[in-house]
Amino acid sequence: MKALTLKGLIPLILVLASAAAMAQFAFHDVNGKSVEVTDHGASVFTFNYGVMLKEGAAPDRARCCYIYPVYAPNGWCLRHYGYVGVDYPALDLKKLDPAAPLTMKFRVTLSGSDLTASAAEKHVLVYTHNGPGLNGKGYVHDNIQTSANAIRKMGAENGFSVDVTDDPLFFSDSVLRQYQALVFANTNNEAFMNDSERNAFKHFIESGGGFVGIHSASGSERDWPYFWSVLGGKFVRHPHQQQFLVRVKDADFPATRNLPATFEWTDECYYLDHINPDIHVLLVTDPAKLDDKDKATYPGDRFGDSLPLSWYHNFDGGREYYIALGHNKADYSNPLLYNQILGGIIWAMGEK
Repeated sequence: MKALTLKGLIPLILVLASAAAMAQFAFHDVNGKSVEVTDHGASVFTFNYGVMLKEGAAPDRARCCYIYPVYAPNGWCLRHYGYVGVDYPALDLKKLDPAAPLTMKFRVTLSGSDLTASAAEKHVLVYTHNGPGLNGKGYVHDNIQTSANAIRKMGAENGFSVDVTDDPLFFSDSVLRQYQALVFANTNNEAFMNDSERNAFKHFIESGGGFVGIHSASGSERDWPYFWSVLGGKFVRHPHQQQFLVRVKDADFPATRNLPATFEWTDECYYLDHINPDIHVLLVTDPAKLDDKDKATYPGDRFGDSLPLSWYHNFDGGREYYIALGHNKADYSNPLLYNQILGGIIWAMGEK
C-alpha cells in the first residue's frame, strides 16, 4: 500500500479494518485533493484531504487529513474515524514531526446503498464550529472540548455513537442522513460557510432529524431566521455571570424528570428574542431578581417572572431541544446539567 503525502510534509499511513476478508483495497491519490479507494479495481468511495487548524493558527502548525463520505456506489460508507496522537476535533492540535508518520485508523461498515443507519443504531453528530463575528473574530468558549467529551461519555454509557467535528463540510445530505440527531455544542456566529450547507441542515430537520442546542448555540447563524425557528430563539445578550434560581416548569420530559423543583445555578443568564411561539418551556428564572442594570430595556417585562432557559418543540418535521445553561466547563460533569443534556439528546433521537 502506497503511503500518501499531504503537501509533501507528513506521510499518511491508512489502516483499513473491514468485515470483508477477501477485499483487496487500493488507495489512489486524485489530483492531490482526495483519495479514491478501490476494491479489486472497482471504486468503493473517495474522501477529501483537509486541513484541521484553529482559525488564525500559524502555517507551520500540524496538518492532517479528515474524511467524510463523498461517493459510495457500492453502499460502503465511512462510519468512524480518529487520529492517533492528535486531539479531535482539532481545537488544540499538536505540532507533529514531519519526519514521523501520522497514522490514521478507520473502520468501514457495510450499511446498505442508501447509507441509512439501521433501526438498532443511533448516531449523533456533535458540531462545535465558531465562525467570525461582526468584529471578524467572535467569542469562542473554552468549554467546547469539555462539552464534546461529556457527550462522548453519554454515548458510551447509553449505546449511541458520537462523532465530533467543527468542519462545516459535514453538512451535506449524504453525510447528515447517517445521524439521528445533531448537537450544536457551544457553536457561535456563522455555523455554515454557504447556502448549500444551510440547505443540508434544513433538509435534515424536514426529514425528521433531531436537534440539540447548548448554551451559545443560540448565538449561531444570527442572520438566518430559519435557524432561530429551529433552535427556538436568537441570542440577544447576557448580564454578568451570577447565581440565580432556576425553576422547573415541566418535570414530565426526559431532560427534567429527575430535577428538583428549583435549584440554584451560577451561569450566564441568556436573553433571547425572536422566540418561536410553539416552544414548550422547561426551565425558567425570574429576570427581575438578576443583577443587570439594563434589564429594563431587555428583557423588561416581556416574560414576567418566567424568563425561558430551556425548552423543546417539534418544528418543521424535526425534534428540537435547547438549554441556555452551560458556560462553565466544570458543570458538564454536574448531574444537574449532564442529565438534562443527555435527556434532550435521547428525546431528539426519537427515544422516549
